[in-house]
Amino acid sequence: SSVTKAVDPILRQNSLLSIANAVAAPGLANPAEARFRMFPTSETVSDLAAKAAKAAGAKSALIVYVNDEYGLGCLSTFKAKAAEASLQLIASEPFSATERDFRTQWNRLLAMKPDSIFVAGYGPGYVAVLQQLVEAGYSGNILTDFTLTAPAVFKAVGGVKEGTLIVAPDTRPEFETEAFKTFPDASYFVNVGTAYDAIIALAQAHRMKAKEQQPVSQLLAKVNVEKGAFGSVRFDSNGDEIIPLSVYIVHDGKIVRH
Repeated sequence: SSVTKAVDPILRQNSLLSIANAVAAPGLANPAEARFRMFPTSETVSDLAAKAAKAAGAKSALIVYVNDEYGLGCLSTFKAKAAEASLQLIASEPFSATERDFRTQWNRLLAMKPDSIFVAGYGPGYVAVLQQLVEAGYSGNILTDFTLTAPAVFKAVGGVKEGTLIVAPDTRPEFETEAFKTFPDASYFVNVGTAYDAIIALAQAHRMKAKEQQPVSQLLAKVNVEKGAFGSVRFDSNGDEIIPLSVYIVHDGKIVRH
């Protein structure tokens, strides 16, 4: 997200089309300015996380988030949706993407006895935060985002608590099967699917250009490609790819649909 914000002035100045991947902060896409996004947003992820916490019977929650645009977006939405669901948000705590030791923070936060904890982030810090939460023996509901679905991350965290809930995209099984042949270590991670969808969306827009004689940046907003990584490839009015999300669960050491 920070990289996208940094290069945005250059893209605007040169009237360049951009398709952002691995960018989840709010409000970065805008089809009128040729800016599109192929990635779940912090709003959609945190909205579903708050609903999942409530559905699990939680009355109180806290959020631990990476201290950047994505994490702050998650905080803002989770706070708002928790209030709507009468879910008491008793604390929020940031961590850095390179965090190594979060034990002191966990000791303080877990003393508040939250029913649910939502962890949103990425990077080595995300792994350390989840590892040390497991070490602390927390018995309540743990919720997190799709970062945990990356095989390397899931393996690095190690010993993820049974019943941990994960908000993640619904990837088509057929796509996973094909992706696994080329990317065996990352076939289930969202970035593989969003990169694939960006390529096929651009391809259709270029084919449309031959007939409609309009800029690709305008035609991209109209694409509707069947059999993308997550179903049909389409954009909403904000220029964000419509990516279906569901709640998954850790069961017997695997991530399965809840």
